This record gives sequence, structure tokens and C-alpha cells, in this order.
Amino acid sequence: QPGLRELAPGKYEAYILAQTWQFAPREMTVPVGSTVTFYITSKDVQHGLKLQNTNLNVQIVPGQVSSLTIQFDTPGRYDYVCSEYCGAAHAAMFGTLTVEP
Repeated sequence: QPGLRELAPGKYEAYILAQTWQFAPREMTVPVGSTVTFYITSKDVQHGLKLQNTNLNVQIVPGQVSSLTIQFDTPGRYDYVCSEYCGAAHAAMFGTLTVEP
């Protein structure tokens, strides 16, 4: 089930589902200092997820779950975009992680 889950104060798991041409969830919010483990999979074709202004960039393959962990020490808006061309509406495939002070 896509979404953000708090495991403990400052520790989160983000489950992201990619499918033509959207990410679910499209918006998430965590407090500054949080550590987030991303679990990402695709429902249909190959996608990618690049979290802007970080070094998180992962290929998403249907039937496989990719996972990465990152700590957010700087508040702000971190947009994520599809980094693998996935069809006509590829450019509209994005979401936002907001890190609040």
C-alpha cells in the first residue's frame, strides 16, 4: 500500500508505487532530521526516481522493490521526478517530499 509510515520519532518508511504516468503518493511531509527509507516499485513499465537536490536516484523495475535510505537535515521541498523515459506523459510524472523545520 503506497504511503508514508512513521516507525518511531524521526524514522519513516515511504512506499512509492510508480505507474504510467504517476507516482503514488504524490506528496509526503516529514520533520527535519528524519531518516526515510524508500521502498519503490513499478506496476507496469520501467521507471526511475530522482529526488532533486539529493543523491537519491534509482531505477524502478516492474516486479522488483528498490530501497534506499536518506536522512533529511535541511528543511525544504524535494521534488521527485521519473528519470527513465516511460512514454508520452513522462514529463508529468512527479511528486514532492516536504521537509518541515
